[in-house]
Amino acid sequence: MVLTDSLCCRNALRVLSFIGPKAESALDRVLPLFKNNDAKVRKAAVVTAASINFDHPDVMEILHLASKDRSKIVREAALKLLRSREYVDDAPPQSECTDTK
Repeated sequence: MVLTDSLCCRNALRVLSFIGPKAESALDRVLPLFKNNDAKVRKAAVVTAASINFDHPDVMEILHLASKDRSKIVREAALKLLRSREYVDDAPPQSECTDTK
């Protein structure tokens, strides 16, 4: 998957996210997108990777890195995913993560 347009890339990631675990073979293409300059692409990559295989070691690493991302929308997505599996005990309460900018 080589997509240069961020909207097209996010849409492709959403499709893979809906496919979930059956898209396991695409995980090696999804994970590098976490390094994208566009925060929305990074967020989509984190959500998609977690949808494909949450417990994969590389996905867990990305989730923990994303929880400290420079973008608030990426941090919020990662923290929400980690909280859903109770992997974060010291994360700020969800009420402190409301700004989506």
